[in-house]
Amino acid sequence: PKTPFSPSNQDVLRYITAIMGGLTREEAHVIFLDGRLRFLRHEVFCYGTEARAEFPMHAVFRRALQIGALQLVLIHNHPSGNPEPSEDDLLVTKRIAVAGQAV
Repeated sequence: PKTPFSPSNQDVLRYITAIMGGLTREEAHVIFLDGRLRFLRHEVFCYGTEARAEFPMHAVFRRALQIGALQLVLIHNHPSGNPEPSEDDLLVTKRIAVAGQAV
């Protein structure tokens, strides 16, 4: 919790892999961080299907405000094993980023 979050941090990558590796359906998770990029919470926001999981933006931002998070890490898996983001993944990420700037 005292170590700043970094996508290149091997501990963080191991944590995410342990939580989401081997899942048979898509899930949407959020890691909430403080202003110094320190871990606050990790929550699951959607249990999807084999091919789709959505981030409920209003619920994610409401939760961030409730716990005082200033940074979010959005995570979802691809049970197919293909790590490439879909066009929908890219579009949703852009929409959430724009909404986050407004919040």
